[in-house]
Amino acid sequence: MKRNVTLALDEEILHRARLVCQKRRTTLTQVIREQLEYLVRQDEEYQGAMERITARMKRRPIRIGKKTWTREELHER
Repeated sequence: MKRNVTLALDEEILHRARLVCQKRRTTLTQVIREQLEYLVRQDEEYQGAMERITARMKRRPIRIGKKTWTREELHER
């Protein structure tokens, strides 16, 4: 189900956005819809990746071996 949304935009940015849409032969509504869909999709992908990495870390904890270096060795010039 689609719902209408009211936006308050600066006149200059609205004018420039309409010109861009005109060049691309699309509507401002379509551009906003696509950008919001992209934003939501990116967030969902990020959340899914975080859940997967967290699950992997719980299954296989990272083991760090014995320290074989000194601070001075790391900072030698």
